[in-house]
Amino acid sequence: MPSYLSPDIYFEQIVRDERYKPLERARMNIPAFLGIAERGPIQVPTRVTSWDGFRRIFGGYIPNGYLAFAVYGFFNNGGTECFVTRVARIDDPDPEKNAARASTVLKDLYSRGTIQVDALNEGTWGNKIRVSVGIPKRVHRTVLLADVPPGATKARVDVTKGFEPGSVVRLTDGRQEAFVKVTRVDGREIHWEKPTPTLIPSAKGTAEAVEFKLTITGEEDFEIFDNLAMDPAHSRYFERVINGQSRFVTVKDLRSATEIPYNFPQAMTESLLEGGRDGSEYVTPEDYVGFSRGPQSRRGLWAYEEVEDLGLLCLPDLMKSAVESRGFRGEKDVEAVQKAAIDFCERNRYVFAILDPPPALAPVLVREWRDKFDSRFAALYYPWVKVLDPFAERGGQTIAIPPCGHVAGIIAKMDDEVGTHKPPANEPMNDVIALERPIDKDLQDVLYPEGINCIRFFRGRGIRIWGSRTLSSDTLWRHVNVTRVFAMIAKTIEFGTQWAPFEPNGPELWKMLVRLISTFLTDLWRQGYLVGETPEQAFYVKCDEDTNPPEVRDAGEVICEIGVAIVRPLEFIVFRIGQRTKDITHEEIG
Repeated sequence: MPSYLSPDIYFEQIVRDERYKPLERARMNIPAFLGIAERGPIQVPTRVTSWDGFRRIFGGYIPNGYLAFAVYGFFNNGGTECFVTRVARIDDPDPEKNAARASTVLKDLYSRGTIQVDALNEGTWGNKIRVSVGIPKRVHRTVLLADVPPGATKARVDVTKGFEPGSVVRLTDGRQEAFVKVTRVDGREIHWEKPTPTLIPSAKGTAEAVEFKLTITGEEDFEIFDNLAMDPAHSRYFERVINGQSRFVTVKDLRSATEIPYNFPQAMTESLLEGGRDGSEYVTPEDYVGFSRGPQSRRGLWAYEEVEDLGLLCLPDLMKSAVESRGFRGEKDVEAVQKAAIDFCERNRYVFAILDPPPALAPVLVREWRDKFDSRFAALYYPWVKVLDPFAERGGQTIAIPPCGHVAGIIAKMDDEVGTHKPPANEPMNDVIALERPIDKDLQDVLYPEGINCIRFFRGRGIRIWGSRTLSSDTLWRHVNVTRVFAMIAKTIEFGTQWAPFEPNGPELWKMLVRLISTFLTDLWRQGYLVGETPEQAFYVKCDEDTNPPEVRDAGEVICEIGVAIVRPLEFIVFRIGQRTKDITHEEIG
């Protein structure tokens, strides 16, 4: 305690010990989507918080990909945040198979290349970008206050606004002209290094900044960058300004050898960028699975190895790639990628995969597809759903898409509104018009015992998910919510006890862990996550000398044993209805 010497008001900063901070429930409803996009960074997990945000980064719907449909379905069904990875071919030995940026080169007044313009990222979308060079809307111009004699290195002007180091200035009286590059501005004087070759009298003399305007026009929007300069010392240096602000292109200064001002780009009509390639026609299973060569060199699924917020995994374009990509050899490759996704979830322990069956699959074949997997970290949803087709010439037409995005949105909504213990079933699917194949009770009686979650239409209640089972053969892990609640508890405890390593391994630490975890589990029990009339029936936490004998402590370990009774979903409601009759007495009256 500090000592105070005189009466006054004093403030003390209290730093809260992290060991006493209550455990906060880990978030498990942020999915990762890997698929084909119109544009956007390739093989870079990107956080997206809205449909508009997705469109701004990755573009809109495309005929050769389902990613945009899945992400829209996610947000439209209650999702609030996700990660997106654009999958494309980028490292094939044949460069013609790789995704490429559209580009063009702007020529200077001597027809030498002076500015290279590239689409912001790879794809044929860049072939629709148009670029034009023009005169600035407002030219910075002032009058000379004194003659500029031959050999001069400065000029006195009326106003210096718009002139700065790096500015190219045209000095003229209407008959003679000289071009100089400003090195400094001092009061009303502008200075340069190379002496002027001719006299510029002040009677009609002016000084004006030589700048240019670049207009970039996309398919649905345009950008205008005005008063650009060619010198890096200028605050409006075109490379710094455009690369820092444009949503369509990047530019590169080719350092033309032409002297000023003839190194400026020629004013021209619109010019199209060209050479852009999507790279989706040659996508391989390896582009989805990816690799890990260290923290800064990861792709595909492996790029999410250290993304702590991840809770769900969706691969909406896997079936599209199997049909349209020359890098896929059929359904065997699809199976391999889905198994790799499950392996990733099992290795991570906290991520759950939402799998789609191949399209237009008959019930017998979907059972065969389900038999390829056995994992509590994945679920299969059938059939595909139909939404409005944005490419149809007539309104009202539909297109079949995989349901994973809509399912992920419902899971995210249930987590936020109720909790992870609420099974993501018996919830209406927004944005869905119809099903690829109708499912009735008789058909579900065949599919559901196999662990296939059906999507069904109910008259007056819409289209709903009607199942919540994993692909595990172990009955303990049959239900989606049980697997996800267990993962949530484990993740919460792991991330909430990061302070524990290197603490003294003794009774004080054990009691602290028991108190911290018991408080958290008691809170879950009160919210309905755990079964039992009392906390003692719902869970137990044991961390003492029995779980931590000397040999365990000598190994630098602490073992805390936790048991939980996670609530199971109600799947079958059975009403037993019987008819009760009273004895009836008949009398004859004679």
